[in-house]
Amino acid sequence: TQGDEGKRLFPREITLWCGLPSCMFANGQIHIRIQTCGINKTYKYIFIMNIWFECKVVYRKDDENGKSTRATEVYLVEALNFSEAEDRISREVAPFGEFTVASIKKSPINEIFPNEEGDKWYKFKVAFVTIDEVSAKEHRANSNILVIGNDLMNAADHLIENMKDSVSDYEIVSIAETSILDIFPYT
Repeated sequence: TQGDEGKRLFPREITLWCGLPSCMFANGQIHIRIQTCGINKTYKYIFIMNIWFECKVVYRKDDENGKSTRATEVYLVEALNFSEAEDRISREVAPFGEFTVASIKKSPINEIFPNEEGDKWYKFKVAFVTIDEVSAKEHRANSNILVIGNDLMNAADHLIENMKDSVSDYEIVSIAETSILDIFPYT
């Protein structure tokens, strides 16, 4: 609002008299640009969100010859912190026998598009593109999206299908197959 420079704007304060704001969501933040009464301001909101953790689990398994080998598998767990991630992955893999949680690290994944079909997880780096109408500058906000598919084309089709209702323009910057075996979101 006019004269409120430096004041935090909360979503309930954005009313119709402000005009339609330009919004973009990326990396747990919402950027809202409001242009009213000749004033052009951008407000940034940071939301506390659950974080995805990449957990490596080591266990012993028997191969085709009956020989015991060490296997490492990667899982993605949604949690608030490292302790909760370790607890959740331990509960998820405990029914399968003895294991060791070898490592836990924060994952750069921002969003996941699950699918009933598919067995491989692909990481898409997507750049959301907006153009500032006043300065005519292009702004990019990168987001890492995990998509499951039978193959690369199937995963790309699934990403495009999920992004069809996006209000921002976007570009696929990169695609990589991951070693993630399964994900455990909050349900």
